[in-house]
Amino acid sequence: MHAVIDAIRLYPLRLLCFYWICFVFPFPLDLVGLPFQLVEPKNQPAWMSYVAEQYGKAFSKLYSTKNEACEWVGANVFDVKVVIQFTGSGDTMRNYVGCFCTGVIAAAAALAWSIMVLFLRLLNVRWQLDTWLHRFTRVLVRFFLIQMLFGYGFAKVYPMQFAPPSSFRLAQQLGDMSPMGLLWTFMGFSTPYQIFTGGVEVLGACC
Repeated sequence: MHAVIDAIRLYPLRLLCFYWICFVFPFPLDLVGLPFQLVEPKNQPAWMSYVAEQYGKAFSKLYSTKNEACEWVGANVFDVKVVIQFTGSGDTMRNYVGCFCTGVIAAAAALAWSIMVLFLRLLNVRWQLDTWLHRFTRVLVRFFLIQMLFGYGFAKVYPMQFAPPSSFRLAQQLGDMSPMGLLWTFMGFSTPYQIFTGGVEVLGACC
């Protein structure tokens, strides 16, 4: 009985851990492709070129499968059209549906994990699986956050993320701007502030 109570009590924590694991996926597997980017394709040996090609195909297939799944869920569950668009922003229907799918997968994974732990306890196997899951999630999320802070931070330290406002943007009425457009205009207007915020992000990653 105590094992069942523990399974119910720990389910929210397991759900949260699996949500973050699913949310950051395919990190850290996407870092495997970094060495291929350090060598020009024309200078890569045959084996490296082949591995890079297969790696690229695998990731393209992975992302296309995720997009197709979100399109299906959007159409059949929420009755909305999911448009795959690369806007540089996470504020899209694709991302909203993706978060829902992540939650469903995490809930199923947490349930399967709870059943496995309960079964092992009934067999009197005392593995610290929840401790391992918690520690693994913390390390994974920490390194994912470091990657994000370094990526966006250096894109501001060397001002590349926010371009100076165009003449069209400056002539546009404030009420006609999207929230993202207003932020981009504000950040691009002040290069020193952009560098400062990037430095703060890089500093946070180093800490």
